[in-house]
Amino acid sequence: MTGPALALALLIAAAPAAPKKAPPKAAAAAKTPLDKAVELYKKGSCRASREQLLPLVDSLTGAEQNNVRGFLAASYLCSRDEANARRQVELLLGAAPDFDGSTISPALNDFLAPVKKELAEKKAAEAEKAAKAAAAASAAQQPEPPKVRILRVAVVDPQLSVDAEVAKVVPAYVQALGAEIAKLEGIQVLGASDIREMLGFDRQRQLLGCSHDECLKDLGGALGVDEIISTQIASAGRSLTLSLKRLDMRKTRLVQNDTRTIEKSGGEEMLALLGVQVEALFPGKELKPGKARGVDKETLRRLIPPPLPRTVFFATGGAAILAAGAGGIFGLQMRDAQTQYNGLTSSSTPVAGSDLKKMENKASSSATIANAFFLGAGVLAVGAVVEAFLTDWDPAPKAEKPAAATLVPTRGGAALAVTGHF
Repeated sequence: MTGPALALALLIAAAPAAPKKAPPKAAAAAKTPLDKAVELYKKGSCRASREQLLPLVDSLTGAEQNNVRGFLAASYLCSRDEANARRQVELLLGAAPDFDGSTISPALNDFLAPVKKELAEKKAAEAEKAAKAAAAASAAQQPEPPKVRILRVAVVDPQLSVDAEVAKVVPAYVQALGAEIAKLEGIQVLGASDIREMLGFDRQRQLLGCSHDECLKDLGGALGVDEIISTQIASAGRSLTLSLKRLDMRKTRLVQNDTRTIEKSGGEEMLALLGVQVEALFPGKELKPGKARGVDKETLRRLIPPPLPRTVFFATGGAAILAAGAGGIFGLQMRDAQTQYNGLTSSSTPVAGSDLKKMENKASSSATIANAFFLGAGVLAVGAVVEAFLTDWDPAPKAEKPAAATLVPTRGGAALAVTGHF
């Protein structure tokens, strides 16, 4: 390379490179209408902010629309327009029930709290109302349960052929029979006492105690019952027969009957049969809830109290005799005092008035005490008479010694001795 050419090349290499041009800066992002509205709100221009927000509400959806409604409500609160603020809040909470107003302003958050509670209560009430309406509609669609026909049953006084011992128990038996039948589902019972109240005296004489079919039919018609329970009780020696009949008054026919013969034993044996007899009369009839067949011990004790021991009668009778004796003693003292008083008043010898008064008081007090004892004796005597009917007069059975054979030695050998009760 020649000298000039080389010098030119060196000059070109040593010359500084031209600086590169920087790329042009990006233009600032344009503000959206929502940004402008928020900026106006934050500057306190509530009305101007609202004018920017109102056109945006219907053009947005989702979270953006909820934010616009939040700022709209805040702008209305800023202008003290609570009615429009509430309208926007209701729309906002309808779309976003958990919207947090504190992200916009504390005032909006405070305004949201009671409205949230009110709307939640209203929603719960509407849900409850809808549930009730649905339940009512469901119930209306359910078929009605079949109505249980109530069977009206009358328990009439029994036909009796019994001794005095059984006769005492019959009223308790009839009462317990009605109560036992009343335990069954779908049955209404008219007892003997109810029947007497419903019928007049003359009608009672005509109908009560009848046994033939026509008479019982008339009785059923007079009482307005479906069925009648007819009872016959007969005793012979130690044997007792109880016969129950269930009669249909509308068809005039026998539905069921039950007859049992047992040994007499104070009346409890009659009541003990009621459960099985009623079950036999009404086969298939269920008991009412909580009921049990038969007469319980407490009712049995109330209907047929146990007989009194003889000692109670003798104690009451003895007390009556003692009270009468005491009354007699004080009566004699009264008579003695009266005699002395009469003697003093008829005597020609002067007598002190205090002595006469003392004698008069003695006679009066003795008469009062005597009357009290006589009254007590009378009450005790009446009690003893009543107890006599309630006392067990049968002596307690003595223990019988069993028969036994014993070989007894004798002088001539032995003998067989047989002892005991035969």
